[in-house]
Amino acid sequence: DGTYNFIGTTTLAGGDAGIDILNGSSGTFSFGAHTAITSPTGTAFNVSGSTAAITYSGSITQANNAALVSILNHSGGTITFQTGTLGATNGTGLQFDNADATYNFNGTTTLNGGDAGIDILNGSGGTFSFASGTSITSPTGTAFNVSGSTAAVTYNGSITQANNAALVNVLNHSAGTLIFQTGTLNATNGTGLQFNNADGTYNFTGTTTLNGGDAGVDIVNGSDGTFGFGANTAITHAAAGDAFVLTDSNSNLTYSGIVSDANGYAVRIDNHDTGTVAFDSGSVILSSGPNALGLSVTNSNGGAVNFNGNTTLSTQANNAVTLSANAGGTVAFSSVGSSLGITTTSGTAFTIAGGGTINVLGPNGTITTGSGTILDISNASAVTSTLNLNFAGASNTLGTNGILVSRTAGTLTGSVTINSGSITATSRGIDIDGGALSLSYAGSVAPSGVTARSVEVTNITGGAITVSGNLTDNSLGINIANNAGGSINFYGQSITLNTVANVNAVTLASNTGTNITFSSAAGGNGVDITASGTGNGIDFTGGGNLTVYSTGNSIQTATGQILNLVNGNVGSLGLVFDSLTSTGSTNGSAIN
Repeated sequence: DGTYNFIGTTTLAGGDAGIDILNGSSGTFSFGAHTAITSPTGTAFNVSGSTAAITYSGSITQANNAALVSILNHSGGTITFQTGTLGATNGTGLQFDNADATYNFNGTTTLNGGDAGIDILNGSGGTFSFASGTSITSPTGTAFNVSGSTAAVTYNGSITQANNAALVNVLNHSAGTLIFQTGTLNATNGTGLQFNNADGTYNFTGTTTLNGGDAGVDIVNGSDGTFGFGANTAITHAAAGDAFVLTDSNSNLTYSGIVSDANGYAVRIDNHDTGTVAFDSGSVILSSGPNALGLSVTNSNGGAVNFNGNTTLSTQANNAVTLSANAGGTVAFSSVGSSLGITTTSGTAFTIAGGGTINVLGPNGTITTGSGTILDISNASAVTSTLNLNFAGASNTLGTNGILVSRTAGTLTGSVTINSGSITATSRGIDIDGGALSLSYAGSVAPSGVTARSVEVTNITGGAITVSGNLTDNSLGINIANNAGGSINFYGQSITLNTVANVNAVTLASNTGTNITFSSAAGGNGVDITASGTGNGIDFTGGGNLTVYSTGNSIQTATGQILNLVNGNVGSLGLVFDSLTSTGSTNGSAIN
């Protein structure tokens, strides 16, 4: 318990010759620059069951399968490895077990063999500092491990992991701040950065590169801490698994770097109910390839997830954006100047189901898909979905469906605005069933095949459905039925229907309280309707308000009626046609 100074030359270089400070030793110890410990068979520098204050300025090397430094049950006193060189080419490196004091590694510490890393374990609540001269190179186990502790750590060195183990692992860390500050962290194998029940604060402000194996970021199992990943963080992921995972945790998180994934999800978030996750304006998210799964946010019933940077998803046959069961939560793509770009071959581009507030606010968002669905929006349970989606353009080429919206329970409201594009569909171009969502599509719609429809709107209670691009329907025509509110508007320059035999070109049935308008924009050809066989031109029954106005409007039928108007209202601008023709109908029009 006294004061002990070793200022001369002290050389420990054989057998188990090292330094052990044990069993209640509470003194002050100083070892000068000429102290050297060389590869004892046991721990080289061992402190156990004490409150000693130690300054060590010499060198230590460890080539045997034992610890370089071990601190066990040390409840007080500062231990500083000052100016010397510590090196381990074997063994377990630096071991801290129930270490509650202050520990400084200010010199050069090199851990580059065996399982030599840093482990801070079992109730260690101390303060740890590792200077820029610290390096860990590819231990067989986790390189930097914090488990069952409340440690506060500042790490300025480098860590490399080329083995199939974690670069950094944090488990059951209930408090404390870990800062990986100015150094370089690099994993070319293993699992990257792992956080399990991590409730402290974690900042990665240096350079962190994860580009091999399943190396990514996983934040799981009740990790409710605060996480920051700086602009020099980069994940390049191509193995099985996902690049960035946050599950069953209510973290607050900011990510400013790059995530690139070719095999699995670039970002997968599940069961995040409070807190804010932000991929900030400088972030880049890329998901590309036949096995890429894009982004997924599911079962997150509170909090917010914000994608504010540039997000580019090219997922081929897989869905690109999946947002499901997020009632009470908010998911946003929302930064001016940034972009959301989605491309698929046959996968659905953007899927929303089961509630939440979903925003796409950036001005440059685009969707392009081959045979996939552009938007698939559904609300089938007693939850609320509020949408504010804005896209510069959205198109498909040979899809079964273009835009699908379905509400069978709960509340579906808000708006979807798409300023350009084209839809080609073999089933439904635009299909809205239920809800009070407003949707504006300024692109063209052109279904193909005898079972397809350009537009079908049913069971809505409010909102405005507006198709302002050109519409060409040589299939089953337009069906608007069983709506109880809102408005449905067709404003394209050219609205042309030439439907298959024996079907009504435009069916308007049981739409009390709904305003329906056909008005071709200036410079176009008007509204031109051709019904063949027994099909009617416009079949308007069971209520609602109908307006058809603009120049160049025409209807032509064979044996069907041109207009069948029963129990409905005509808007103040009337029904305006340049030409009404029937080639074989007994009664050209019926108005009741």
